[in-house]
Amino acid sequence: MDLGRVFIVALKRYAELGADVGAWFTLPVDIEEVEERLNIEYGNDELAIHDIDDTRIPLGGYENLEDLNSACEELLNLSEDYITVMYQVMKDCGLALDDYIEKVKDGDIIIWFGCDDMADVVSRLEEVCGDFDIDTYKRYFSYESYGRDLEISGQYSDTSLGIVEVV
Repeated sequence: MDLGRVFIVALKRYAELGADVGAWFTLPVDIEEVEERLNIEYGNDELAIHDIDDTRIPLGGYENLEDLNSACEELLNLSEDYITVMYQVMKDCGLALDDYIEKVKDGDIIIWFGCDDMADVVSRLEEVCGDFDIDTYKRYFSYESYGRDLEISGQYSDTSLGIVEVV
């Protein structure tokens, strides 16, 4: 699975030469390759990610390549569907990457495939719960209103695969 590429710069050399001295690397990053291509000693030279290309990982806060690689390894163990919706769900529900990964592992991220809006999710909840008295609820219950209330809760995200619920 492709997680994208990052442009890593050796900051010491950037300060000395006044230009980006860096290279593109595929995620997860091979630290030995970084040392070789940037002519640095990892740990002694400060690095920065100055650009991203087709990355599926929100990279804010990752200054340490070990942490970035650890997150990449965790992601590679997830289903492709969870990676597809990851960025949108994290943005909509205010989750950090580590929290998102943990919630997926714990089964607390539910993708409601085929649901185009929150009314569809409520309808599917009716099917899943099975304890709805259909005739009574249909007289008094508004799927659209309840769906709107669920959406406002901040636990749902509208993604390309359908609605995603964060439990």
